[in-house]
Amino acid sequence: MLKENDIRIDVGRASHGGDFTRMIHVPTGIERVHPGPLKGVNRRELERGWLSEIESELKARGLVQYILPNPSANSSRKNKSSA
Repeated sequence: MLKENDIRIDVGRASHGGDFTRMIHVPTGIERVHPGPLKGVNRRELERGWLSEIESELKARGLVQYILPNPSANSSRKNKSSA
């Protein structure tokens, strides 16, 4: 999971008159862009996929300091240790 403050999402009009959406991991500059058109695109699904791609790219580059530990993994460890 990535830190929410590290992600910027831009949605707007391109110079050619179409629309676009862009996600940027601000500390590293890793970027994903959908040039448009956005009509019929499930933005939530698109952005979820991008978050996963960016997280994978950060891991591949060894930049794990930008990735938060998975809270569900931590809670399952706590449950096992308390049992």
